[in-house]
Amino acid sequence: MLTPPGDRDWIDVTPEPLPVEAATHWAVTSHDGAVVTFQGVVRDHSDGRAGVTALTYEAFEAEARRVLAEVAAEARNRWPSVERLALLH
Repeated sequence: MLTPPGDRDWIDVTPEPLPVEAATHWAVTSHDGAVVTFQGVVRDHSDGRAGVTALTYEAFEAEARRVLAEVAAEARNRWPSVERLALLH
């Protein structure tokens, strides 16, 4: 299971279900006034194919983590007052 880090950015890639509740709880600080989440779900279709029930995602974990770290860096550049970021895939 994924566990929160000791620093301000929680970046991880896993085939396991994402710990949405734990990530939300971790992201809350007394400094920030909101937690914004985005959770993708599987659609029942893809490119004209009906009956989709699941997705299999294959990627190089190191590359995915690198890209997520770039997203975190850009968010921190734009909004430096953000206390914590959780980017989990």
